[in-house]
Amino acid sequence: MRTLQLLVVCGLLLTLPQQLHAQGEEPEDTDTDGEEEGFPAPPETLVEPEVEPEPPPLPEVDLARPSSVLYAQGYEHFADGRFEVAAIHFEEVLRRKPDHPSARNYLVECFVATGRDEDAAAVREGAVPPGEPTPVAGDPPPRFVEERVAPEKQLSKAEKKNRKNPRRLGFASLGLQLGGPALGLGVHMEFKPGWFFAAGGGVGVVGVISSSGRGSIGAAFAEVVLRPVPLRLTPEIGLGVALFGGSDVWRLDTFSAALLGGGSYRATGYLLLGVRYDARKGLYLSGGVGLIPTGRTPFVLLPYPSFRAGFRF
Repeated sequence: MRTLQLLVVCGLLLTLPQQLHAQGEEPEDTDTDGEEEGFPAPPETLVEPEVEPEPPPLPEVDLARPSSVLYAQGYEHFADGRFEVAAIHFEEVLRRKPDHPSARNYLVECFVATGRDEDAAAVREGAVPPGEPTPVAGDPPPRFVEERVAPEKQLSKAEKKNRKNPRRLGFASLGLQLGGPALGLGVHMEFKPGWFFAAGGGVGVVGVISSSGRGSIGAAFAEVVLRPVPLRLTPEIGLGVALFGGSDVWRLDTFSAALLGGGSYRATGYLLLGVRYDARKGLYLSGGVGLIPTGRTPFVLLPYPSFRAGFRF
């Protein structure tokens, strides 16, 4: 019995070092499910990189349109929140019209909404978007526009003088007269209203109201006029003779001196002083005073207002 116990103890002592050696070694990895002959094992976790989506491309904008159309389209895009497309429209409007306040304000708002703060500040300070304005379809080339804007460069010396003084081209004029040698309402005619000398005349009538009833005095006059300034606006000096007739013509004797007359007619001279303006399209205006001699002192000449307006032919 004692011998058997000794044998068991010796066996345990012999097997103990082998068990301790086996416990110190790592077990071999026997999992080969993920491996195949000639191919590496796939990674345990696949991480796909994040790709930012590309922004949708901006629509093509037809800039060859009038500024009013581009502004209206830009406002529609702005109201719908399409700030980048709206900015394209407002930029073109500012290229053509840098003083367009509404387009400038909306463009600043578009830049702020899209994060372009520096561009917004520049436009707010008065900057104009770079680039040349897009020609509008149907507009003439720029060189024709320049010729149309500056026609003076193509005019001859004679044409330039005629533009400064259109009376050079007229051969006659016809207009209405109030006051002057006709005393009342009359018609004034003139032959060859040139830049220096003209001859003309007219007829008129003035009503007379007195205690004895109503009457009228007719008048006819002829005159020559000097206009010494070869411009549209010029002073004028005239001399003329007026012939008055009618049953009440004797009433003129109370304030005028007749050159000749008797019965129902009187003739007297007068002096005309005034200014005249001639427009290019043929209209003329003049105003001044007619001085009629009285034959008395201290008022040797009696002034009467004179206004004329008419057209040259």
